[in-house]
Amino acid sequence: EALTAAIDAFKAYAQANDAVYASGADIPVAPPGGVAYCTGGSDGWSKKGTGCFIFEGEVAFQGSGVDLQSVNGYPALIVLSASEVKFNSGAVIHGAIILPNASFKVNGHAEIHGAILVGQGMGGNGTADLYPGDDGQGFNLPPQQTITDNVVITAWH
Repeated sequence: EALTAAIDAFKAYAQANDAVYASGADIPVAPPGGVAYCTGGSDGWSKKGTGCFIFEGEVAFQGSGVDLQSVNGYPALIVLSASEVKFNSGAVIHGAIILPNASFKVNGHAEIHGAILVGQGMGGNGTADLYPGDDGQGFNLPPQQTITDNVVITAWH
């Protein structure tokens, strides 16, 4: 329930900043307000950018060339579909990864700097490097009034 509320806060923040997109091809590298919400799939997305990138539909960025930097302590990537999210060698992500319905696979030498929440299975091979990131176990929510809330991921299964 708390995770759904946090994700809904990011969606609302993207809507308030006119950063809602129908497809991945429409997403800018630096979305307004720092959050991009894609109601469709990731087809055509560059897999690069500074912000929080939310995908409601299927993701198809299973490969290398991923280079994401979160802003304001937000997650770097949120995938809401039941996709398999896969990063290969050369992928670098700075920020939390939130995959409540997806599975996650890391191959080769990928770097992830941030908390990881996976609803299905997680696996991989190679020499992926996982770091806690600047925000340790969690991520910040978009500002409401003058406060910033921090979500800490405490479940492990």
